[in-house]
Amino acid sequence: MELQSMKDPLEQFISENHDSFDSFEPSESIWENIETPRRTIKINFVKSFSQVAAVGLIFVASYFFWEWQHNRNSGNNSSVVTLEQAFPELPEAEVYYSSQVSNKLQQIKKIAETQPEIIAEIMTDFNELDSIYGDLRNDLNDNAANEEIIDAMIENYRIKLEILEDLLIQFQQKNTPNEEDNQNRISI
Repeated sequence: MELQSMKDPLEQFISENHDSFDSFEPSESIWENIETPRRTIKINFVKSFSQVAAVGLIFVASYFFWEWQHNRNSGNNSSVVTLEQAFPELPEAEVYYSSQVSNKLQQIKKIAETQPEIIAEIMTDFNELDSIYGDLRNDLNDNAANEEIIDAMIENYRIKLEILEDLLIQFQQKNTPNEEDNQNRISI
């Protein structure tokens, strides 16, 4: 209803003033502008193509410059210090402790041939220690090389070696009879 009431006064106003709307005529210049053809826009393809080519050339040149700069920096190893150069004692320590651990592990495997569960438990513990060692090695490779990490890596080897030495001592004590048992055997 409200729309009807609003529309009715507008319609009423238009119908009452219809003659005054028709009294205005557009000027002749408006009709001339409508009848004359509009100017056509010419696109200079040569100029547009040269601009696009220049932008493309800039992108390509900047890419090759970046590649050249990157290769130049990575090829210049004199400023990059390798892990062995920063910590020359690390490879020596790795070789020493690896051989010690390997020798002790072989001794334990010979002694504990009849007890594979002990060997399996040792290998499980060593796998955990190896995982920790790998994490430490990654920290060194991630440019976090410092003495604390090197010390932790060497300590990892020492822990392995201590475990193996303790096991060897326990096996040897278990397998060798006491002096009292030897004396009792002799006296009997």
